[in-house]
Amino acid sequence: MSFFLYVVNRGSNNISVIDTLSNTVVDTIAVGVTPFGSLGVTPDERKMYVANRGSNTVSVIDLTTNTVIKTIPMTQRPHGVTMSPDGLKAYVPNHRNGGPVSVIDTTTDTVIKNIPVGFNPVPPSITSDGNKGYVVNEVTDDVTVFNAVTDTVITTIPVGNFPQSSAILPNNSKIYVEIVSTNELYVIDVATDTVIKQIPLPGQPSTIVITSDGSKIYVQNSTSNVVSVIDPTTDTIVKNIVTGNNPFNINITPDGTKGYVPNRGDNALAVIDITTDTVLTTIPVGITPLSTAITPDGQLGYVLNFDSNDVTVIDINNDSVITTIPVGVNPTQFAIISAPTPQDKVRDLIDRINELVNDGKLKKAKANGLLAKLNGVINNLDQGKNNPAKNQLEAFINQVKGFINAGILPQPIGQELIDDASEINNEL
Repeated sequence: MSFFLYVVNRGSNNISVIDTLSNTVVDTIAVGVTPFGSLGVTPDERKMYVANRGSNTVSVIDLTTNTVIKTIPMTQRPHGVTMSPDGLKAYVPNHRNGGPVSVIDTTTDTVIKNIPVGFNPVPPSITSDGNKGYVVNEVTDDVTVFNAVTDTVITTIPVGNFPQSSAILPNNSKIYVEIVSTNELYVIDVATDTVIKQIPLPGQPSTIVITSDGSKIYVQNSTSNVVSVIDPTTDTIVKNIVTGNNPFNINITPDGTKGYVPNRGDNALAVIDITTDTVLTTIPVGITPLSTAITPDGQLGYVLNFDSNDVTVIDINNDSVITTIPVGVNPTQFAIISAPTPQDKVRDLIDRINELVNDGKLKKAKANGLLAKLNGVINNLDQGKNNPAKNQLEAFINQVKGFINAGILPQPIGQELIDDASEINNEL
């Protein structure tokens, strides 16, 4: 399978797009000043939302063209993005002072509401059913709970000194909040919105990661150089794994067998066996590794190295370095997007033909012939019949050329359709 890795470069105000087939940078997208925090990607992988802390904006990127299609003003220092499970809303905390959390309608790309929260909020955790959201407020030492359907505040839960991040169990029963000043993990019951336990940690927590089946919680403790393994049924630490100096941001393979922990102080990546919770090996990477992306097919890993301004590519099967890719300044965040299939690209052509009809630029009767050919391409590709699909694309191209010559379609519009159809044909 083929994917694109989008790497946010905080120091150069852009995003490097890496093709995972060639492991090369194929595009660079300029965004706002100091892009910061988690990225928001719609479930259909057509749009991405990037919070720009330095310019108080959110950049909206069309992932089909890798262009910024809109810039949305924020209140103050936007601090990452959380998408609603259905992808219809993007939640952006304004980190300075008292928020708020801005709610973006992803259909119109406009702010439709501002949720009042505490001071210095971070991106919310939202239950998988889309019903409730939890915003950790670093300075006011509390968690704002809101109804994620109406985007109204339900309650505020006091927690310990300097909470920094949170994570919800897959079954939506409990949310875990790391407390930096006192090295603890607060456990909140989602049904009652009350703190039900405080778990002492062996060091200062940096990130919380929960396995996809909800059976284990991994907390990286940056000051004690260990990753704590927590059993969520008892909310107790069952093991502390020594991984290396200043561990951060564990990432678990899609099959749930291995975890990859960047050790910021060692410039290395520790590989953990998730079954035994032991370190299998340590891989040297770039300077100050911050996070690791793993392709959905579980074949490749990508380590973002903040101070060497590059990405280390790892073969997941044998845990060896394949290559190193230079990117922008201070890479920090990432998103992995599936590369569009030829069928996806043909569907985009179909959408554009329909848009021409809706805009009055092409008669419906004329469009029907083009649409029939494109639907024939998809049907043939679905059956593995590439040559008949290529023939249908050639027929589409010839018909568009005829429309241009007859003045039915403007030359620039028609030529763009021809170029895109030819590109698909060359892939087959």
